[in-house]
Amino acid sequence: MRQVEQFVTEFVTVEQEMMLQNLGLMAQALGLGGFPNFANHEFGWFQALGFRMEQMPASRYLGAGSVVSLAMNLLRRNPNVPYPVGWSATGRSCLKPFCRRISSQCARAVRAVAENKFGPSGIFRSQGGGSAWTNHGETIRQVPPVSEAAIEATTAYCEYLWIVTAGSRCA
Repeated sequence: MRQVEQFVTEFVTVEQEMMLQNLGLMAQALGLGGFPNFANHEFGWFQALGFRMEQMPASRYLGAGSVVSLAMNLLRRNPNVPYPVGWSATGRSCLKPFCRRISSQCARAVRAVAENKFGPSGIFRSQGGGSAWTNHGETIRQVPPVSEAAIEATTAYCEYLWIVTAGSRCA
């Protein structure tokens, strides 16, 4: 959903992007340096960093109906869209998705994410080392917990996305 919204936003600002590209080329021609780049291949970074990737047909990704999906398949215009689903390092899962195959309910998945952030051993509550903050203890005391209203709103949005995508693997 986010990528479709981003595509629409970028599509309506294409003139500004072209101006930035031309300004960057001009700066390079004058020897001033600069390199604005518009390469919208988000999944490329995930692939390069070794994320576990899965794919789905573009028609499913876009939520196309059965007639449009059939037409896309017949015209051979239904490429697979890659998406990241996790990352492991040294045999340990560092980033894992909260997918239906892992979590049977959206509410449980949303609460698991909130727990990973704000639970006793979460990133915003743990007393453990390895923090990037200079004064870790003071900083984590200032981070407010996620509200129940935010959890409920996020759950409702995830359930909506689940319905819209007709039961895709990840909510």
